[in-house]
Amino acid sequence: MSDHLDTLLGDKSVGSIDITTDSDFTLPEFPESVTIEDVVAELKTCYDASNDLRYIETALHFLTDAVDTAAAPSPAWLFDVGVLLTTRYTQLGHSGDLDAAIAMSGRAVHLLPDDHPDEAIYRHAFGVSLTRRFRNSHNLEDLKDALLEHRRALELTLDSDTAKARRTLDVSTLLQELHERTGEVEDLNEAIALLQRSMELVPEDHPDFIATSDRGVDATSDGSSVLLAMTMGSLSEALHSRFEAAGRLEDLNECIEMQWRALELIPSRRHERSSLLHNLSSSLHSRFRRQGHARDLDDAITAIRDALRLLGDDEHPEKATYLSTLGKVFQSRFERMKDPLDIEHAVSLQRRALELTSDTHPDRPKRLADIGHALYFQYLQSNVPGDLPDAVAFLRRAVELTGDDHPELPMRLSNYSLVLHAQFDANRDLDVLSLAISTLERATELTDDELSSKPIMLLNLSGLYGSRYEQLQEHADLENAIVASRNALELMPEEHVMKVAALYNHGMALYSRFISDPKLRNFEAAYTCFMKATSERFGDPTWRLQAAMRCTGVWLDHPEFGATEAQLRAHARILELLPEIVWLGHSVKRRYEELVRFGRLVNIAVCAAILADNPHQAVEWFEAGRAFVWSQIFSLRVPVEDLQKQDPELALELLDIRSKLQRLGHTAPEQDSPPITSVNDITGFAAAATVEDRRRLVMQHDQIVNKIRRRPGFERFLLPQGFQDLTSILEEVEAGPVIFVNVAHALVLEGCTVKIVWLTDFTEECARELRSHYQGYLTAHGIRERAMVSSGRGMRGSLSDVFKLVLGKLWKLVAYPILNALDLLDNTSSDSLPHITWCPVGPITQLPLHAAGIYGGAQRGPCIFDYVVSSYTPSLSALQRCYSASISMSEQTSTSKVLVVTQAETPGQSPLPGTLDESARLRTIFPKGENTYLEGRGATLGGALEVLQQYPWVHFACHGSQNRDDPTQSAFHRYDGALTLSALMDTVSSNAEIAFLSACQTATGDEKIPEESAHLAAGMLAAGFKGVVATLWSIRDEDAPVVVEEYYKKLIALRSSGAVDEGQTGAACALHHAVKRLRDEVGESQFERWVPFVHFGV
Repeated sequence: MSDHLDTLLGDKSVGSIDITTDSDFTLPEFPESVTIEDVVAELKTCYDASNDLRYIETALHFLTDAVDTAAAPSPAWLFDVGVLLTTRYTQLGHSGDLDAAIAMSGRAVHLLPDDHPDEAIYRHAFGVSLTRRFRNSHNLEDLKDALLEHRRALELTLDSDTAKARRTLDVSTLLQELHERTGEVEDLNEAIALLQRSMELVPEDHPDFIATSDRGVDATSDGSSVLLAMTMGSLSEALHSRFEAAGRLEDLNECIEMQWRALELIPSRRHERSSLLHNLSSSLHSRFRRQGHARDLDDAITAIRDALRLLGDDEHPEKATYLSTLGKVFQSRFERMKDPLDIEHAVSLQRRALELTSDTHPDRPKRLADIGHALYFQYLQSNVPGDLPDAVAFLRRAVELTGDDHPELPMRLSNYSLVLHAQFDANRDLDVLSLAISTLERATELTDDELSSKPIMLLNLSGLYGSRYEQLQEHADLENAIVASRNALELMPEEHVMKVAALYNHGMALYSRFISDPKLRNFEAAYTCFMKATSERFGDPTWRLQAAMRCTGVWLDHPEFGATEAQLRAHARILELLPEIVWLGHSVKRRYEELVRFGRLVNIAVCAAILADNPHQAVEWFEAGRAFVWSQIFSLRVPVEDLQKQDPELALELLDIRSKLQRLGHTAPEQDSPPITSVNDITGFAAAATVEDRRRLVMQHDQIVNKIRRRPGFERFLLPQGFQDLTSILEEVEAGPVIFVNVAHALVLEGCTVKIVWLTDFTEECARELRSHYQGYLTAHGIRERAMVSSGRGMRGSLSDVFKLVLGKLWKLVAYPILNALDLLDNTSSDSLPHITWCPVGPITQLPLHAAGIYGGAQRGPCIFDYVVSSYTPSLSALQRCYSASISMSEQTSTSKVLVVTQAETPGQSPLPGTLDESARLRTIFPKGENTYLEGRGATLGGALEVLQQYPWVHFACHGSQNRDDPTQSAFHRYDGALTLSALMDTVSSNAEIAFLSACQTATGDEKIPEESAHLAAGMLAAGFKGVVATLWSIRDEDAPVVVEEYYKKLIALRSSGAVDEGQTGAACALHHAVKRLRDEVGESQFERWVPFVHFGV
């Protein structure tokens, strides 16, 4: 240390640092003429180079001594003291340093003469210190004072000054924070105008800069890009806030576009990208809440996950905010997709965010409100008793902690009223309902009509009034409900995600008025509102479905106001919504769950069309509601040759997305995932990522399909076919009748004509009773899987009687009326029996129509197989595909190459020695050569898949299993694994023709979704086979060889004689003959042995 500096220093220590005794601390040499300003500047330079706080302490000693002893301290000295104290504050975090820095900076600004050239710098630094203190104390006066200083600094800065853009950014940031505290939209407007001007001021050659330290940005070599990105980020935040306040969708779209652009400017900056990604997630989430596009939800989740990765797993001050944002997005996705896992994640995230927020933090009320809201939705999903009281307590506390002038108070009151409404629904306490109403009334009074939250509040208020009207029947409540829902509609923009819900609620209120005053005008007002809701393009499709169901319901309840066309329009809306509710992006299990309720809705629509004397419409609706999941799977395989000719690029897009979907599999995996509580949980959530990947691909697929439909000639691409398209092939191939069998009626298609056959005594109750008897006794007698059964086992007592009862009633109530209407009861020539195809509905799908007849007694009565050959089809379109593909195949030969796969011993399954006999008999019919036999350990999974494409005919003799959650995972069991339908679909030959499934339960569907034909036989048709022989239940191991041998001998004979018409395979007639042989051999009363064999397809 120089003697001169030692003299200047005086004391031996500064602060808590003993300068003279630290050998590793060296002060620079100074000349005799050095000034205080020179010393301070040099010491600051040393600090910047070393980050050693002792240089700051030393400089502070010189300056504070100079200030204390000077008669009139220099503003520059005061300013530097403030800068040095601020620097020490950033290192040590002592609030006293920040307070002292603000005091010194304020004195410096006050002492500056007018027109001082550095006034902008002084005021800017003063504003930064005030901003820092506001961020710590959340004192609104500090924020206002900081804004005042930053404004003045900006006014004093020339446009040519490189600091102009940064200072504009600082002012706009403070304006946004002020808006968050006060709710004044004008602050936002000013911030947006400033930022838009600021973007014009950032030159391409802007020098490196250090942004305001309160934003935590360091000097970089890409300064102008970072500054521009930060300006874009701030502008996007302001636009988002204005959207939240005023609901202008153009603000939100511009905000999102700007956030994407800002991210492109800073590909490698961790802190800034994290903040931008978080804000992008919030913006995408807001757009979903407005328009309901599911793609925005998945993009929002991806963005916030990336933001959390960049933020790290430490206790970052923004972590709670980020976790809360992710929780909100999961909650919204739960509301839309109804996946219980999403709301579990939402609750876990909000709990963690609350844990990270101290009791004194200003965001504490926000966290309490968020966890309360999430628990409310979890309660609605799972009805866990503890969730609702917790939700009430959290939201009540959030309201209590929110000041009367806080802009978030109305929304917190609104959410509190929601949980109170749920509490009323649970306990029917009218005092709770009254509190909910008064709470929401207060929220609406505090909310301006211009705010986007107002119509949602009014919508919920209408529901509360409606609940009280149901309890007390007071007319004022009903009128208030109508007025509130009408006002909600008037305030709501056209393209709003909740418009459909508002229309539905308004319709319910109007319908209540109709019930109290049953005049035509009131009925029409309610019906019109419901119908309008069904037409909304935005929002959750389940709202539209509810509205459509309500439309059909009001017509059924009040036929006196009926208009047939209006009723059919309502039913049509339900069918049109089927692809949106049973969406391809959902797991197969979820789709089947949705289809459970659709079966009845479709049947009601069909009945309405029949009663309206519109049988063509009835056929179209019958078809639209059948084998829907199989149709979705097949839609990913529809040929696109015509599209390739018109638009090769679009066709390539479609093929590419199909390929990606098929690689992911036919179903989104159903996997459990633990609650998310840390960044590691979020980033490692592989199962969710797979599900989201599939959803994203399906959304892209839907977009491409919509684009295709806009091309001339492709308007109906992948849409349900009309009657003419469905039936034209039946006329072309002269197919036998196709019969849709429902309770009370049947629709008989002969070519392009439809005949209605009334089954007057065959009620739904009767059909369900027959199915219950039939299925119950099958289960009770252990008929489950193919196995070796002792020859002593027969149809004992009650089981045989049940079969006689069920089959007898099927003959009297169903088969006889239909055959009689078709004039088919006179032809009993076994050599030329006509062929019919059954397409049963509901519980009838699991009844053996092909075996209906009068059995027992001294002499057997008439049976259906005496008059016709029976086949089944999952749907008319499946049959159409089979006929079309069969016609397009090369010239039919008497026999084709056959792949025979047998498995007598399968690990984990009962032995099937009969398959050895089966294989031996097949070898006499199909000698080895062009035909291939995979047996025993040679019948491996890989071996079967490798050669499958080479064979038009396939025969499986093995164990089979049905997967009811996902039929594409139903399988034939090989020695080394399961050969699933999913694998078969990717490998079967385009010339695949006939499959014989000599396995157990290969045509057994699920009684919960009977129209879906969720079994192996339907799957083989979807995979590309034209005709499939399958079984309804387990078959006797010794019976299979008999049927198989007779079947193939007859099939070859039919094809050799030319008796098989174009488009046919001969498989149904061959099976009819083979089953007759078995029936003659074992006796008709052994129903369990011959009834299970059935044919599907052509």
